[in-house]
Amino acid sequence: MTNRTAILRLSSLLLVSSIVTPAAAQSGPASRPAWHEPRITFVDEPTPKAQEIITWAVAQFRDAGLQLPDLKISFPAFCDRKGALYHVGKGVVDFCRINKRRALHEFAHAWDDTSGAVDREAFLELRGLTVWWGGTEMKSREQGAEHLAEIIAWGLMGANPQDVPQLPNNSVAELTEAFDMLIARVTHPTG
Repeated sequence: MTNRTAILRLSSLLLVSSIVTPAAAQSGPASRPAWHEPRITFVDEPTPKAQEIITWAVAQFRDAGLQLPDLKISFPAFCDRKGALYHVGKGVVDFCRINKRRALHEFAHAWDDTSGAVDREAFLELRGLTVWWGGTEMKSREQGAEHLAEIIAWGLMGANPQDVPQLPNNSVAELTEAFDMLIARVTHPTG
């Protein structure tokens, strides 16, 4: 299968799923901005399982009304000691190892990078942090961007109290408050 064929198949799957369950129809006509299906381009050929996970993750963001940008996705062998990396400002995600939580995590970085929906200062204060992004060498637990991605992934996975992110301040109540804060501007837009 060529990249073009993979893109066409994924686009067809995403189009069908958006017709069946559009976010705007689920929440009422005026409650959220219209969802625009992101264009997903595979730089490398995805496995069927990887393609299934990516399609599922896009649907989770759609159902939550969290607009994803167009993304280029590759599957390199090396991700700087990480399972995956989102490249800020480039709309590129590298997945060395892919699973549902990791896909949601990286897509949360893409959403944050492009949506303008997050009050980063307020989020840092809520989470007791001072650094938004400290690079791959800084511990994830010390970075607001990583808290955001873990909390969005946790919330979109169903906010399971038995599967909380390993972060400071990770009680279900604290994570729920942070998740609600992150998506508030999307689910309850003002003006």
